[in-house]
Amino acid sequence: MLYAGPGAMLSHATALWWRGLLDHQPWPIGVSTPRRCRSLRAVKVHGRRTCARIWHKRLPTTSVEQAPAGRAGSTKLRNALARHEPKLANTRSPLERLFLPLCETYRVPLPDDVNVPVAGILVDAVWWQERLVVELDGKGNHSSWAQIQHDRSNELTLRAAGLDVLRYGTVQLEDEAALVARDVITRLSSTAQSA
Repeated sequence: MLYAGPGAMLSHATALWWRGLLDHQPWPIGVSTPRRCRSLRAVKVHGRRTCARIWHKRLPTTSVEQAPAGRAGSTKLRNALARHEPKLANTRSPLERLFLPLCETYRVPLPDDVNVPVAGILVDAVWWQERLVVELDGKGNHSSWAQIQHDRSNELTLRAAGLDVLRYGTVQLEDEAALVARDVITRLSSTAQSA
């Protein structure tokens, strides 16, 4: 970018790599600039008159949408971006990463927040208006009696704060997804009807 001068930014596949969307660093490095500048062996310069600069990890880049524009597969990427659910970035376990797509597949309204403190307890998913919390228990969650008791105390605290708690494990999310979805939808709709 120093070579390409003021206004230069990482672009094309290099911008995607810098944002962590590609595994391997592209060669040559792609930059875009509003200036006239020739490409070098290691730097492919793209001239762009107008292009928004977005800072990521202390370097300016093009937007993700601009980076793949006109490239093979860019339609698929644009469609994926349209379907992208930012809440997935807040998940902390494989089980949580199963739950949000389950909600989308079975048309369960997505939770308002994931991995947020509620009544002083970090919960996996919450619907604020419906006062519903979903907790997801993977294999390592209950390897001791003390952990089981800790979860029960947390559940009691959440209920005392006026929230309902639904709890699902790996088997339910992987093998009984439709039942989980129906259970959550039933609970969400019962709150809506009583309001």
